[in-house]
Amino acid sequence: MNDNKRYIIVFFITLALFGTGFYLSNHFSNKKITALKSIQDQISLNILSSETQFALLSETTCSADSDSVLSEELSNLSDKLDYGERTIGASNPDIISLRHYFSLLEIKDFLLLRRINERCKTDTPYIIYFYSSKDDCADCAAQWRVITALRDEHPQVRVYVFDYHTELSAVQTLKKIYKVKNTLPTLVIDEKTYSTPLDLDALKKTLKLDTKPKM
Repeated sequence: MNDNKRYIIVFFITLALFGTGFYLSNHFSNKKITALKSIQDQISLNILSSETQFALLSETTCSADSDSVLSEELSNLSDKLDYGERTIGASNPDIISLRHYFSLLEIKDFLLLRRINERCKTDTPYIIYFYSSKDDCADCAAQWRVITALRDEHPQVRVYVFDYHTELSAVQTLKKIYKVKNTLPTLVIDEKTYSTPLDLDALKKTLKLDTKPKM
């Protein structure tokens, strides 16, 4: 009788643990799906915003605030995608799809920047940075630290980041235009391609930024 009671108690404890595990798994899965949907909706909204800005740009003058609103959202969206990769997994098909959407958003913002520079005779500096998501780029992490330091010091510089290995056709076209080969990291600055890493001073000089230390 005691053994039967013990078996019953063990059974209910096991059932409770299983039920709790199932509930927590379902709860966090729902949270991941909600986060994924939020990221997807935000990117879709910003792509629509990009399309609208292209239309508005042809009707506005340079006296208007024609700077790209999208650039203000790119870093926030990147943070959300990084969070999605950590919580859901970088190999998740939905995350890969969102990364592709994000790359399209960056390309649209870059094209908009070039149009504004041409139309308004401005010269907003930019960097197109190609890195590798695989373990085949020993200098990519160091180069990104240099770019981050530059952006912190000169926030007006636009930085567009692309994974060299992405199969998205628009990114492949971008690589062909700037003759980006598998020598990473690769930077594109002022229509010129640099296939060797640049330190902070070299990056400032190439971008024609102030290289004097701040007092």
